[in-house]
Amino acid sequence: MVNLKNLTCTIVEPCDKCTESYSREVFVPKYQAKFQIQIDPEDDEDDETYLIENENIDIQEMILNAVRLEEPFSKLCTNCTKDSLDTDEDDEDEYESF
Repeated sequence: MVNLKNLTCTIVEPCDKCTESYSREVFVPKYQAKFQIQIDPEDDEDDETYLIENENIDIQEMILNAVRLEEPFSKLCTNCTKDSLDTDEDDEDEYESF
């Protein structure tokens, strides 16, 4: 069993809205996975099981999966996030008039 705790990384990628490149921090508080020498294809109990190859544990795929689980649905830069929040506030004002 391999445990990750308090993993932080910075990702640089394009904004989903304006496509400008921006960086954001991703924090993984806890993630756990199992490594085995041989994986039984009939054993579907644990999707987080990785294969040990050549007596080495390669945690790269494990880290990628841990980060993916913590990613937001919409990946917006600071400007687009601010614009989105401003729009949400305007929408709330419209509903308050009812």
